[in-house]
Amino acid sequence: MNAKSAFIFLTVLQYTVSIIIPTSLGKLSGKEIGDYHIFKRIPFAKPPIGELRFQKPESAKNWNGIRDATEYGPACMSNSTETSSIQKWVDEDCLHINIFTSNKCLKTKNCAVVAYIHGGVLIYDSAVMFNDTYLIDSFLKNGVILAIPAFRLGIFSHFTVQDQSIAPSNVAIYDILKSLEFIKKEIHNFGGDKRKVTLLGHSFGGTIASMFTFGNEVNPDLSLFQRTVVMSADQAFHPLELQLETTKRFVEYANCSVPLKLTGEISDNKKDRIEMQCLQRKSGMELLRIQRSLEEAGYPTYGGVVQREPLFSEVKSSEYFGSPKKIPMLTGCTSFEFDHVPGDENMAENFGFENPDECDAKYRKDVKDGHFDRDNHTDRTIAVFVSTQLRVKKLLKKGIPVYLYQLRYPKHVVHTDDLYYIMGVHPFEMDENEIYLREVYQNMVMNFVKNGEPGNGFEISDPKSSSYFEINWNETTGLRPHMSTDFEKKVMHYWGPEMTEFDKQITLEKQQKTARFRSSANTPYRIDSNSHLFLTISMFSLVFLFGFYAGKCCLNQDRNQYIQFLHLLKTISYSSQKSLPSNMVLNSFYLTYFLSLISSLFAYDLSTSYGILSGRESGDYYLFKHVPFAKPPIGELRFQKPETSEKWNDVRDATEYGPACMSNSTTSKSIPKSISEDCLHLNIFTSRRCLNAKNCSVVVYIHGGDILYDSAVMFNDTHILDTFVKNDVILVIPAFRLGIFSHFTVEDQSISPTNLAFYDILKALDYVKSEIHNFGGSNQKVTLFGHSYGGTMATMMTFSPRINQDKSLFQKIVVMSSHQNFQSLQYHIERTRVFATHANCVLPSKLARKMTKNQQDSYTLKCLQSKSGHELLRIQRSLEESGYTTFGGVVRREPLFTEVHSSEYMNTPNPIPMLTGCNKHEMDFLPGDMPIAHMFGYENPEECEEKYRYDLKHGKYDRENHTDKTIAMLVPTKIRVNKLLEKNIPTYFYQLRYPKHSYHTDDLYYAMGVHPFEMDENEIHLKEVYQQMIINFVKLGNPGNGFELTDIKTSSYFEINWNETTGLRPHMSTGFEKKMMDYWLGEMVAFDKKISEQKRKTPDFKFSEIYINPNIADQSSSLMFSVIFAISVACLGYFLYKECYTGDQKRVYLRIDGRDYNTVKQSEMLVY
Repeated sequence: MNAKSAFIFLTVLQYTVSIIIPTSLGKLSGKEIGDYHIFKRIPFAKPPIGELRFQKPESAKNWNGIRDATEYGPACMSNSTETSSIQKWVDEDCLHINIFTSNKCLKTKNCAVVAYIHGGVLIYDSAVMFNDTYLIDSFLKNGVILAIPAFRLGIFSHFTVQDQSIAPSNVAIYDILKSLEFIKKEIHNFGGDKRKVTLLGHSFGGTIASMFTFGNEVNPDLSLFQRTVVMSADQAFHPLELQLETTKRFVEYANCSVPLKLTGEISDNKKDRIEMQCLQRKSGMELLRIQRSLEEAGYPTYGGVVQREPLFSEVKSSEYFGSPKKIPMLTGCTSFEFDHVPGDENMAENFGFENPDECDAKYRKDVKDGHFDRDNHTDRTIAVFVSTQLRVKKLLKKGIPVYLYQLRYPKHVVHTDDLYYIMGVHPFEMDENEIYLREVYQNMVMNFVKNGEPGNGFEISDPKSSSYFEINWNETTGLRPHMSTDFEKKVMHYWGPEMTEFDKQITLEKQQKTARFRSSANTPYRIDSNSHLFLTISMFSLVFLFGFYAGKCCLNQDRNQYIQFLHLLKTISYSSQKSLPSNMVLNSFYLTYFLSLISSLFAYDLSTSYGILSGRESGDYYLFKHVPFAKPPIGELRFQKPETSEKWNDVRDATEYGPACMSNSTTSKSIPKSISEDCLHLNIFTSRRCLNAKNCSVVVYIHGGDILYDSAVMFNDTHILDTFVKNDVILVIPAFRLGIFSHFTVEDQSISPTNLAFYDILKALDYVKSEIHNFGGSNQKVTLFGHSYGGTMATMMTFSPRINQDKSLFQKIVVMSSHQNFQSLQYHIERTRVFATHANCVLPSKLARKMTKNQQDSYTLKCLQSKSGHELLRIQRSLEESGYTTFGGVVRREPLFTEVHSSEYMNTPNPIPMLTGCNKHEMDFLPGDMPIAHMFGYENPEECEEKYRYDLKHGKYDRENHTDKTIAMLVPTKIRVNKLLEKNIPTYFYQLRYPKHSYHTDDLYYAMGVHPFEMDENEIHLKEVYQQMIINFVKLGNPGNGFELTDIKTSSYFEINWNETTGLRPHMSTGFEKKMMDYWLGEMVAFDKKISEQKRKTPDFKFSEIYINPNIADQSSSLMFSVIFAISVACLGYFLYKECYTGDQKRVYLRIDGRDYNTVKQSEMLVY
């Protein structure tokens, strides 16, 4: 064999060799191309044939042996007139997925994954239309796995009946979901990470990806995918009636309609089932022929999606965008999309207008009259533009990172042109600029898929400036991709503010037309009998309500309300007379006024020193939300202490919650509906009785979440009213900054203070101190209440020698289920530096050397202050997802302490009575080791930690199945109690020991109504126990019901439990977690003292010198083991040498790659 032949042979061998990998369904033999591997035609569902046609996909069956996955299978059934792309092979048995991976991914097992949804309006195109080489170059070379699932098309997806138990709508969507479940379960076998899945779709594939993002029934826990890329997609749904009609027509052409004489004798459901079974008996090719025939006859095609399951329970188009999931998105379009496809389209319904017919009519008229210049765009192009921008704005409004782009290169800028850059389909000959544009697209998509941001100057879109990334390139002029503003300004202004205002006006006019009145053209001032009856009733009601309202004002001695009432009367009268014809004025006035007055009865106005608040009245209770206690911490106030809120002149609406503070952490599934930096507000719940008495007790609740997540707007109003306000206790819930917005840390606090969340809480407490009397509370009866990290913060404020020394901010404290942990200043500074580096806000090293540390920090501060809040939040989330530590916790520094050792921090508690406790199993559902000794105030935490690990390993300490995180909560609780008791401060100590729900946050449901679960007969009583315990302590300083002060000698505590069967009730017990406390507060304290003494005597001493004392027998055993081990190694070496290198030429094959020995041997012989 000459050298040339050998080279060709080896090349062919390299490109045809197969790799075998296991899956839970069976083994697959894929195609290996160098360092890359392709697995095609992998079944993720049973073939949807026979009785499975038109049904949800069922999981694929396991197979025996090795399944060939080297070649594409058939495309799903399609033969549409709408495309010139003809599939080579079609079949109903098509629910396969094609997966492209690499050696690198197979080794690391953590590569990012892209699931690509092809376009074609669910009627054409396929999962087998791609060029392998191009996909390898786009995805695999960049360390990204690509998965392309197939899904049913045309009539095979769109058979639609009213009853979904007969045949579900949107079968293609169910197919895609089934493929995503396959990826979730199996992608690790291909080297992918199921937590790094991006859904990528172009055209209608992008529409589907967008629907998945906004669909309230899909991917609620983000386990199927975590990012989306949506390219050149509009947002269009088909009415259910249209799908039903097209199905009916198809059934008729297939001669499967139930005869008319039988339709009256059977139900609609039975009729639909008979017709479906008829179609199921026909061949797939016959159905495809009928579909093609109907298209050629001019009937609508069998594509699109119904706004129905599995995406939504039926919802109006205007509400479709209302609840997106927190999934970052990269989205955009080209600048001419469908400008090569003329024709009129009805678009308004897809844009979410309430009156789509009127809006479309206005659009046609405005285009015809020249009021709106389309800039030569067609309707289909406008549909893509507006849908894209609408999608972006809805996501940004919810604080979800969105990157918007537009391709504006003039040569190739219509629909699918940019798809060539990514997927290699619809190719064209690229010029010198387009070669670079391909790199831009590939880098943009791959960076977003892997890192969550596209990079290269592509920033998050700003809704105010409609910013976007303009993709263009010109080697001659030097033009490069860059950020621009005013995305398609003319189109967006017309379909945005102008059409929205028109839509609102139409809605208002329709509402006015529903008013029950008649007019007479000949006698404009006469009132007919029906109107007269209505007017009489209205007048009677008006007089009654006037007296009631005026009485309410007088009883409350609030002249402002009466003045506002008269002002309202004049305003309505004037506006009604001005805007309506004279014959309609009287009736319209009374109707409008009557309804306005009823609405006003559910509002309650209250004066504060900042201005008047209009809260919500609920029976005898009043809710005041979104009450500012500080200026918005934005611009130069970001990362600074909160400044006192400004006063306002008009009546401020306080009936609805404001936004939550900025948060988007991987550590929580609680997603706020709305977030903003302008979040420093209070929510206050009070009652009529308190407003009259002016001396009610007050609870200020500090929410948990490690100063990283959760919010002040996550609570159930009804539960709060029932727990607190019903018992004459006012509840106040302040917000405070979270994450990087609270944790920007530098050495010099004059640049930016540490622990901003604490400054926010202190500012809120100052507000309560000065203003709570307006809400009926006494600032001498304030209890600070915190759960989890909220309890940690409340405790820190109790033990701080700098806060509340005169007890003017709070006089009691309730602490539930909290640990006690500080982080070092250097740790926070380093974390800030990492953040600033990722935000490109760190000075270059050459320049930095010329500046002081304070100057460098000031530069970083101003740079970060110049960026949008959502950009900072995106960086924070990206760092979390990359494995960096989260931005939570507290530094032992101002405003709490001057820096003090952890062993001394609890030595100076303020004399404030405390109710505190924990749950039996707190964090026992979270296994794993974590350093905990440093939380307990030892002088030698490292040595104590080492002893703890040694004792666990050698059975010297039994944790009784508790985890480290539970210990980290139980021990600090007891330490806290002991420190207070040593100072004779009244302390009430409890533990929830009910076995069913005694984990972290379980008892918070009883108090605050969050993290709910279904209560059994015992837990109904436990809820009452908790509520009475807290309310009694808040109002009386004693929880009552047999709950006594704890005794430090007997370690007594109130055991909270209930059993209706045995008669068990809450009671005082002794010996709180005795084993644990004996170890950590007895044995370990003595050990810590011994270490300190040893260090004073012997500065170089080590823990092992005094704790681990191996005896001679141990040393002998160790020596014996070493000798035996050495002899064994020598014998093994001799044996291997003899077997491998004596006589004939043998080789040892260690089958780490899973290949068969004989196969490897044969291929090796061929080479030689």
